[in-house]
Amino acid sequence: QLDWFFDNFDCNLAAKGLFEPARGIDEDYDAACDLVEEIKMQLDNYKEEMCSNFLNPSHSAKAHWKYANIKEESKDKYLIELPVNVRVPSDFLVKGKRGSGPKQINKYRTPVVEKLVKKLEQAYDVIKAGKARGMQLVFAKFDSMRPLWSSAAKATSMLDALGSLAITSSNAGYTRPKILDCPIGSAPTIKIEQGRHPCVDSTLTGGDFIPNDLSLGGNLGIGDCSRVLLLSGPNMGGKSTLLRQTCLLTILAQVGCYVPAKEC
Repeated sequence: QLDWFFDNFDCNLAAKGLFEPARGIDEDYDAACDLVEEIKMQLDNYKEEMCSNFLNPSHSAKAHWKYANIKEESKDKYLIELPVNVRVPSDFLVKGKRGSGPKQINKYRTPVVEKLVKKLEQAYDVIKAGKARGMQLVFAKFDSMRPLWSSAAKATSMLDALGSLAITSSNAGYTRPKILDCPIGSAPTIKIEQGRHPCVDSTLTGGDFIPNDLSLGGNLGIGDCSRVLLLSGPNMGGKSTLLRQTCLLTILAQVGCYVPAKEC
């Protein structure tokens, strides 16, 4: 199913915001693209004809003739730049100047170029509309296969999650937690022996992190059946770390991941 999208537009250009429909999607778009190439060729032919037959000195005109503002979004497209010492026909109208003295560059517009630029602007408008229609077609095609993409996204996300859990569980010092049944009328319990905070543990080296034991709830053979733990200590003593560590290990165990502890 993805082949259609690879065949009908350039994914690399689209990623840069430069969507270009493939040939065959829109006839008007294709014709406008052909017209743009034809007009550019006519402009080059006009330059060659004028430099060879009507401008003097010819060699200077050929060496210095330059079309300015040739980008699609430019204003005053294809102004002709020539040195001031090049003699031009009377229909070359000066639209601007650059520099001064012998090095002055005049910017001209001629009836022929003006006519071609008008056609070029119209072709660019058709191309712009064609790109919009092409993008709408791509979006509609993609949306028509929404169930397929949704299934693929769910399967991919599941594989990504399972892969991440497998990588995490393979770390040294991680153990498989035991999930206990909690019959009606009994108290839930949690017991962690030499547990470590999975994030803080990975950022410290040389055994700086001190593992913590924790037991809450039903009697597991050690400690009491307290369901509340009152923890006190100085600032930066690790109280919040123990709280978050316990929560994280519980969540990891519930989603089926190994946990950083000797026993859980």
